[in-house]
Amino acid sequence: MGNANQKPAKELSLKGIFKFIIGATVLLFFVTSGILTVGRGHLLLGVMFFILSGSTFIPHSYLRVTQPLKWVIIIFLYIVLAGISGRDIKPEEPKYERYNLLQEFKISSGEDTFLMTVKEVQQESNIVAQDKTVTTSGVFLIVKTEIENLGSQSVDFKFAKDPELRDGENRLYSLYGASIPAGKLNPNVAKEISYVFEIPKDATELKFIVRDRTKAIKLINLSDVN
Repeated sequence: MGNANQKPAKELSLKGIFKFIIGATVLLFFVTSGILTVGRGHLLLGVMFFILSGSTFIPHSYLRVTQPLKWVIIIFLYIVLAGISGRDIKPEEPKYERYNLLQEFKISSGEDTFLMTVKEVQQESNIVAQDKTVTTSGVFLIVKTEIENLGSQSVDFKFAKDPELRDGENRLYSLYGASIPAGKLNPNVAKEISYVFEIPKDATELKFIVRDRTKAIKLINLSDVN
């Protein structure tokens, strides 16, 4: 005969499954927040996130509160910690590398490294684009550069973001056009690439801005042009 006092196994209800999924999701979210916070250098706040995630295992009866109130308290404390963490995080200031005309500097494009030099700058009142003469009320500034492939294989050259121009009044000018040689750049063979900008006649203290794969922004001083 079977044991008459044996209790039947509890069936996992839909409500229990739902509670488990919610609890596991909240726990994972809290732990991830703690890891990211520690990674940003906020050790104390990260530890507090871990402590808060551990509190999800404490039975609500031990805390002498109802189950819903327990989760309200935990979520409230998480919002407070997230607010403190977000306020303490300062945006990363951009890094600059400053150069002058005829000064060489390295740039990274994809997995390739190039040597770049701004050779000279010209101002024109009109240019030829697509076999048509184009004029402007300002001036066309032509920045002539040399690019050398420092690798051992022929590669394509292209910036992820087009170069820009900035003047002393902090006005930013986008690229009007560029003259780029067709085909790949062979190793250690310098090629001339020209970049054209349309700027007002009163623009001074010009800086040629190059962004590459690195976090450092290259600023090439062109102010001696004017």
